Amino acid sequence: EPLTGFQITNHTDLSCTIKSVAEETTEEFEAMLKRVFLLNLSMARSMTSFFQTKAHDQLDDILFLEKSTNTLTALCKRILSKRGYAQPTKTGMMYTLLSYLERVADQYRDISKIVKENSNDKDLKTINEKIENLLELLYLHHRKLESKVQELREKRRVAETLVESALATSSKSKTLMLSHYHAMLGLLNEIERLIVIIHLES
Repeated sequence: EPLTGFQITNHTDLSCTIKSVAEETTEEFEAMLKRVFLLNLSMARSMTSFFQTKAHDQLDDILFLEKSTNTLTALCKRILSKRGYAQPTKTGMMYTLLSYLERVADQYRDISKIVKENSNDKDLKTINEKIENLLELLYLHHRKLESKVQELREKRRVAETLVESALATSSKSKTLMLSHYHAMLGLLNEIERLIVIIHLES
């Protein structure tokens, strides 16, 4: 049964982390934001693992991670609503950034529900790996992204080209998945742009 005031924020096959969400603090915001980036990356890794192994428990993991993302982004937004960001002029941008990260998780949730029909598709596997690389860069460097902007843009363009090429000959079910990946790349573009703006205004 759920425990009031607590939420599972991380889990592995052998353990889980339970966090009190009853008393949120501004000091925890940056750590929770980083955790949201990691959750997005973990969803991409689980999808890559599914393409490699066809293990359906990876899809269950994605659904769990999406719910965890919703919980953490809601908590971060509550902190912003109550106390604002440490640098008040960035509060609105941070709120938008959290919404974009949540929407990335939504895309993976939706993909996980339809991927089984295309589990052997090499195009989709490659595209997912490219997006995983983008998410890893964002997770590792979101605090100082300027040095990675060119690399991010080049990698994103490669992924966009792969999506456009695959769309030319795709089946109906594959087209639906490609549309989710296309939307995700658009979100990652906005996330990158927003992070750079936030940093430049430091």
